[in-house]
Amino acid sequence: MLKKLLTILSLFCLLLISLPKEIDAQTLEESREALIENLMVAPANTYTYEEVDAYLTGEEARVLETGDIQGDTKFGINGSHSTGQGLEIYSYLAEYFEANTSQSDQDALYPYAVDFDALPNELSFYRGSSDQSFADFAIVNKGNHLEVSHSWIDMSQRHQMIKYRGSVTNVGTQEVMVETGESVRPVKVNTQMKVNLESAHRTDYLFYFFYNDEGTLSLLMQQPQYNRETFSEAKTIISAADLLASGDNSSPTTTSWSLPDDWRMLSPRRGDTPPVAWVLTSAGDNETIAIEPAISGENVVSGFIHPEYSVQAYTTNSYSSEVSKIVTATPDENGYFTLNLDISVGAPPTVQILDKTGNIVFDQEMTVYQYRPTALAHESGYLTLERYFLNQDYVEGYTYPNATVSTQRLDGYATMAGPTVQADDDGYFNIFVQSHTNNNTTTIVSVEHPDTGEKISVAPYPWTQEELDNADW
Repeated sequence: MLKKLLTILSLFCLLLISLPKEIDAQTLEESREALIENLMVAPANTYTYEEVDAYLTGEEARVLETGDIQGDTKFGINGSHSTGQGLEIYSYLAEYFEANTSQSDQDALYPYAVDFDALPNELSFYRGSSDQSFADFAIVNKGNHLEVSHSWIDMSQRHQMIKYRGSVTNVGTQEVMVETGESVRPVKVNTQMKVNLESAHRTDYLFYFFYNDEGTLSLLMQQPQYNRETFSEAKTIISAADLLASGDNSSPTTTSWSLPDDWRMLSPRRGDTPPVAWVLTSAGDNETIAIEPAISGENVVSGFIHPEYSVQAYTTNSYSSEVSKIVTATPDENGYFTLNLDISVGAPPTVQILDKTGNIVFDQEMTVYQYRPTALAHESGYLTLERYFLNQDYVEGYTYPNATVSTQRLDGYATMAGPTVQADDDGYFNIFVQSHTNNNTTTIVSVEHPDTGEKISVAPYPWTQEELDNADW
């Protein structure tokens, strides 16, 4: 695990700042010299070579004695160095520690360590009874980091979940206080995961892992908005011995299944919606989960998930908070599923994906789109729009000469007819309309077909500039 962390930190440091060419040196000694030169100039002070050398010598001795590498949070000499320099210090000290300790040295320094490479890639932790329908914490080892899903039932009796991602490392032995019911006990730990949600200067969430006296594996969690003096605890139901005996997973992978290469083209629901818009209105992680757009009036929830997983969905009335009956489905051999649910703007669906052991690995209330995005050009060739953006108070395009162009604004229960304009002799038109603040609503633009008299329409997706700049066409 330490070697993996070293690789990640090295890459991160290279991305954060442009380092002197000497940092690419082949030896640890040359890297040390380059680091000294870099640390001589700090945002808050300047230091002599001798001062920085003495600082690093002290840190090297401390790291070998304690196994506690803290360069990322201490920010160098007297806290006067930058975050980037602190990360460089951390990276160097980690390399120094690895180069100057044996496995037996590390075992002695970290007697309470948990080796995630020797454990199953998926672990479930419970605060109380395991009879509940989901684990309090579900962990997936992604190889270079852990993904921790924290689940709970809120005051409205709805299932909630938040995910944390972070790298695990061993630190010098810490004694922390663990709160269980009314009692508090001290526990010694080595294996730590920090989750910085705002900046590297602040640890917003702190996790520790250890093998407990009951013979199972414990997870400790500290949250910033609660008492930082104590940690809450959750435990595995399966014993640590059985977990370790289940096989060495030293090469964890992100998943044994991934989305089809071009799932957006395979969906039987997409119809003529442009593939890029279909992706933008879908939800998921773009790796193993793709939940297709929930569209008002279509009453369908569909998407691609692991073929051995299952899905459940329900709606919540936005006005009465009434929750519908849960509808469940399983995917076919290609991972595609579909289920029927009454969906409207006022009753958005919540979709939950359950893995093979029943843990909820995805939980999200879906946006309800009030339209199906179309191509900007109608297939008849008689109506073409320019691209339409959020907060844009006009639509423009081309139709046949002097055609009457009408608009309809979709906006929840306030859907209404919009302005009408006549195209010029060249077929160009420009209509001022009320802009949209989000892209789950749009303005439909229509004309009458010059031959058949039928109404033909275009329903554009309101883009953000960021979406356009990063679109996957």
